[in-house]
Amino acid sequence: MHNSGWVQSPGAKELLDPALRERFLNYAQDVVRTFAGDKRILAWDVWNEPDNTNAGAMEPPSPRRE
Repeated sequence: MHNSGWVQSPGAKELLDPALRERFLNYAQDVVRTFAGDKRILAWDVWNEPDNTNAGAMEPPSPRRE
């Protein structure tokens, strides 16, 4: 199954909030520390598709028009 356990990014608003920077940094560092010695990991893709804004993916759907 493709993307069977993916997690949505927190979004541009949160990623640009300086107050949340340390929270995201701690998360990323914890993941790397946890798996740093795992021989199954060949490379880290820390920012997949940086130009993909995913605009509108988390917005509520528009009302249906009939």
